[in-house]
Order: sequence, then C-alpha cells, then structure tokens
Amino acid sequence: DQSLLVSVFEQIRSRHASTVETLADIIRTMRSCEHFPYAPVLDHVLVDEFLRQRLGIQLLCDHYISLNKGKSSGVISLNCVFHDVLTDAILESKHICDANFGIAPNVYISNEDEISLIKMHLIRPWVHHAIVELLKNAMTSSIKKDPFHPPDIYVEVDKCHNSNTLK
Repeated sequence: DQSLLVSVFEQIRSRHASTVETLADIIRTMRSCEHFPYAPVLDHVLVDEFLRQRLGIQLLCDHYISLNKGKSSGVISLNCVFHDVLTDAILESKHICDANFGIAPNVYISNEDEISLIKMHLIRPWVHHAIVELLKNAMTSSIKKDPFHPPDIYVEVDKCHNSNTLK
C-alpha cells in the first residue's frame, strides 16, 4: 500500500530529525576532553561520512514523500526562482539574529534585478539552509563590530555566462 510506505518514510525522517544536533553535541563534548587524541579522525568519520550519509537518507525520504503527496518534482525544485530562496533565507536569518542579539543588520541584494530572473534546478531546503548559515555568520560578525549600529550586509550573486551556475 502506497500510503503505508509514505508513512514509513515519514517516520524514518522524523526519527532522524535531531541527528545533526545530537552529533554536534557529542563532538563538542569529546573535543572538550583534554585527553582525547582522536579529534581529526572524529571529524572525518563522524562529521564528513556520517553527515553525507544522513543527508542522502533525508533527501531520498523527502523526495519519495513529496512525489507521493501529489508534487510533480519531489524535493528537487525545477526552475526555482533563486531570488525567492535568497529573500526567504535573508528573512529567516534576520529573525534568528534579532532573537539572539536583539538587533539585526540590514541586508541588501546588490544585483537584485538580475537575480530575480535566475531560475534553476536545486534542492531548495539545502540551498536555503546554506544561505542562512552564511548570513548568520555575516550578521554575527557585523554585530561584533558594532553592537548598536551593525554595518549593513551586501549580498551579490554572480551568474556565470552561458549557464545557470552561480558563483
């Protein structure tokens, strides 16, 4: 039965939802131990290999669930407007920064007109997450420079000529 299989994939995805956070806590704890000589091995095995496999499982589960809930393209967004992904990530980053610091720097998209025309195939949640992480780092740095009037942040996306690749 199709709905049973979708339910199983949803359960797997839910069970693994906090895996990354749990792994980060384990690594922080192990690194804080003075007599733990295996940090480089830990980084490679646990972080690189484990997370790559974890993200692959998440992608397959999400893709199957999406396809069986009526979406035509699964989790891979076809002809996704990149500007929408970027503006959503900026908004989320500003909310996170404001919640943590009580202030968030202004973020401007330098070439907004050009970006609004870019459409591409991508895994939207992953691209969104990557942009949020970059912006959180930039906002934290900006606030550390001036906690009361943080410098503005400018985002510039460069579309490579003759392709849909971004730099």
